[in-house]
Amino acid sequence: MVHNVPRPVEFDRNTVVLKAMELFWAYGYEQTSLDALCEATALNRSSLYNAFGSKLELFAEALERYAEGPAFEVVQPLTRERGVTALRQFLSGLCEFVESPRGRCGCLFVKTAAEDMGVDEEVDRKVRAHFDGIRNGIKRAYREALDDGSIESELRPDAVADWLVTFVRGILTSVASGVDSGSLCASIKLTEQQLGLR
Repeated sequence: MVHNVPRPVEFDRNTVVLKAMELFWAYGYEQTSLDALCEATALNRSSLYNAFGSKLELFAEALERYAEGPAFEVVQPLTRERGVTALRQFLSGLCEFVESPRGRCGCLFVKTAAEDMGVDEEVDRKVRAHFDGIRNGIKRAYREALDDGSIESELRPDAVADWLVTFVRGILTSVASGVDSGSLCASIKLTEQQLGLR
């Protein structure tokens, strides 16, 4: 007697992770159900579990994809440019993001931090690393701007970095909650003035 062994479901892992990322980005981890993930990815629960192990492990991959894609697009001036140019481009890119259709979902890292997912060390590490990267980039760029005389200020680079990270998180939380993007960009421009960047 020949037993027909079911063939593994074939799918493109990158596509599945991308679709999951978009869903988590829109609704956050807790509010994204397995049923919604199955519908978005066209996979059943068994296939998802076999491929990723759990919803949490799929989320960790989706968060990594977000870090390499949408998040990197906003923060890359802090790694690519120097001094005033890095800070101006970072804040300008933040404004463009806030005004874009994708910006209405806010930031997946901010949402994840707000959910306080202390049960998973890997996710917590990714979130901390993201914000630490932004903080270090701002600190370096502001110090360079002080050193080359582009700006004159008595503010310490580490204090400016802490301030801006808190400000950015507030902006991204606000846009996701429906605050008008025009008023948020006005706040970003005011912050540029306060830092002597305009």
